[in-house]
Amino acid sequence: MCGIAGIIGLNHQGFHGASAIAAMATAMRHRGPDDEGYIITQQSQQPVGVLYGNETASTNDIPDAYRPTDSITTKNNQLADAFFAHRRLSIVDLHGTGHQPMSDSSGRYWIVYNGEVYNYGELADSLRAEGVTLYSNCDTEVVLHAYLRWGEQALQMFNGMFAFAIWDNEAKTVFFARDRIGIKPLFYTINDNKFIFASDIKTIIASGYYHADLDIQGLYHAMSYGAAPRPMTTFKNVKSLEAGHWLKLTPATGQYTIQQYWDIPINQVDNSLSEAQAVALLDEALHESIKYRLHSDVPVGTFMSGGIDSTTVSAIAAEHHPHIKAFTLGYSGKQAEAFNELEQAKATASMYDIDHIISIVEPESVLNYIDETVASYEEPFFSLSPNYIISKLVADNNVKVVLNGLGGDELFAGYQTFHIAKYHRFLKLLYPLLKCAKMAYPRLERTMDLKAMRGVGDLHGALMNNMSSFQKNKLFNVGSVQGLCSLETIRDLYIPQDKTFGSHIEAMCYMYVKNYIGNHHTYRVDQFTMAFSIEGRFPFLDHNFVELAFKIPARLKMQGHVGKYILRQLAQKYIHPSCLKMSKKGFDLPMDYWIHNTLHDFVHDKLSSLSNRDLFNGKFIHKVAKNYQRKLTDDYTLWQLVGVELWLEKFIDTN
Repeated sequence: MCGIAGIIGLNHQGFHGASAIAAMATAMRHRGPDDEGYIITQQSQQPVGVLYGNETASTNDIPDAYRPTDSITTKNNQLADAFFAHRRLSIVDLHGTGHQPMSDSSGRYWIVYNGEVYNYGELADSLRAEGVTLYSNCDTEVVLHAYLRWGEQALQMFNGMFAFAIWDNEAKTVFFARDRIGIKPLFYTINDNKFIFASDIKTIIASGYYHADLDIQGLYHAMSYGAAPRPMTTFKNVKSLEAGHWLKLTPATGQYTIQQYWDIPINQVDNSLSEAQAVALLDEALHESIKYRLHSDVPVGTFMSGGIDSTTVSAIAAEHHPHIKAFTLGYSGKQAEAFNELEQAKATASMYDIDHIISIVEPESVLNYIDETVASYEEPFFSLSPNYIISKLVADNNVKVVLNGLGGDELFAGYQTFHIAKYHRFLKLLYPLLKCAKMAYPRLERTMDLKAMRGVGDLHGALMNNMSSFQKNKLFNVGSVQGLCSLETIRDLYIPQDKTFGSHIEAMCYMYVKNYIGNHHTYRVDQFTMAFSIEGRFPFLDHNFVELAFKIPARLKMQGHVGKYILRQLAQKYIHPSCLKMSKKGFDLPMDYWIHNTLHDFVHDKLSSLSNRDLFNGKFIHKVAKNYQRKLTDDYTLWQLVGVELWLEKFIDTN
């Protein structure tokens, strides 16, 4: 896993970009502290300039085709048409042969790549069988040559997580692609005849060519779902390349094409599957996924919370990788008891050859890292997270790769919202009653988007709505948001009119993966782990496993009041019974207690600052705060407002 960035001049406009691309590389150093590299290109047929930086590793074993010959610092006055940068986190093939930017032997094609393609060994064999000579043992070279051999179809062959750009120095085009689920990020903006891209938005800002400003509609929708629905972001004119898409740019004309190459499969359910058959299929697929994700030339560990998903991943990983390190946070203090899963994690760890590393922390220790958390979230979020602390714990133990249990709940109906969704035929009928009741119970205001529901595809948007359009239209003082509805927006983005679902369970799983995992979860895990130069890997999000999960009948995902039924049947083979009996807790924190106590004054100050901004209705903000004190509104709604203020201060006011 690494960091990639680039600045590409459009419409034949050259520019002096060496200092800007170096600044971008510095901004993403945490993504790749092990190596640094650059290329600069001209619209003419001149060879690409290959450059090193202050932290470029030894160039002795870098192949001649892409060995740096000069320093980026010597090119500040050079006019060029494109600049690319790479920061490397060395995971596989730790030698200089894995240096980037990397080229083919002709010097025509160049790649900057972030991610892991786990089946690169098999693909390398296929390439060699077709006469391709490979010089390294890393997946970067395989990705480059696979694209040169098979074009866009190569993306169908990759099993992994990735975001990359390939420069064709003869045709003067750039090909970008992102993995199917959206685990590896790729953002871009067009400004002043420059196409600027990077692994995160902070790096785009660091270029100096883009000055951060807020996107009203992106912010509006992010306040419902924790992140703006992609391709939107909360930053004006900054977009995300969507998961499962590629983009081809022709700089000479400034034109680009975006195309989807994969989508979550629906209407593929195999209703003939028995419970035993489904368990066997999932068991085999999960083992295969975990084995792939254990491949590394550096130490590998796991996040192990004590819940079903992460303990199952840790247990299977331990079977294939004895003495693997598993990391668990335990919380001290009475207020944290509701979030503690330490005993369950210990119980499963004792069943295997696991080096169980436990850190007992005061929940308040998270408060020491609010600024870092806001920076890592990068867009406003409705809560704080222990992700920063556990990522730091992993880094402190010299582990560079960590497996994560994300995906079990979303693929197998593990959330409470799936139980509510069973009554979807009646939800919209409840709207008139809820509309009247919200006067006495303001918490019900978040359900007001039920009015906009058209079918089962809208269930996720209605039930996962942190703030309804009814609330946000009161919050914002700008006319441009009036009439917007976030539920309708994600429907338009992700559910075209010809898309139908086989059941409400399938619809919910589809949207959870699309709008919750792809837009929020993988984005934030990437930000937090990479802040400590750690690569996060997700066995449940292997695309083969995802495709299999969408073949499992709804009756095996939810039975009665038991969600995630089939995954539980699989997990009981591997984890302690206490993990299965434990009520769902989630990776959460005692926000309500903090807001009433430790953070009381902090919250008051941030809400006051937000109220003084012309963009927002201070009276509505005051009403939300008052309702919270009366226990008529939840901490998510209140902290969402605090989170917006913190984000504005961090990213917008300073720019």
